[in-house]
Amino acid sequence: MAVRNTRPGGLLMVAPPCATWVFLCSAVTGRSWSNPGGNSQRCVELANILVLRLIYILFYAVKRNVKILIEQPQSSVMWMWRPVRKFLHWAGCRTECYSFLLASACELNMESCDLWHTW
Repeated sequence: MAVRNTRPGGLLMVAPPCATWVFLCSAVTGRSWSNPGGNSQRCVELANILVLRLIYILFYAVKRNVKILIEQPQSSVMWMWRPVRKFLHWAGCRTECYSFLLASACELNMESCDLWHTW
């Protein structure tokens, strides 16, 4: 596991898949600001399980004094899900919003992204 090999003071950057957490998919997933856990569809349950496992890894990293950085699109409701909120509070994470320039074959646009970190 990468966390075990990261020195204290090092950085662990994670970007969990955002597909079921963003507004674009909310009609299918049932996720919203008031219900970030979503509905009982298989894809939603799997995304929730993946994020719960990620929280365990991040907990281990913070306990080892490894800095963490978590990336999600600004429209993600993952930050509102209770297990994530509890971890962010426990770890003392702060948030910053960044815009990234995304280049595609058709256009250039700015994508806003939230980054939570422990420094």
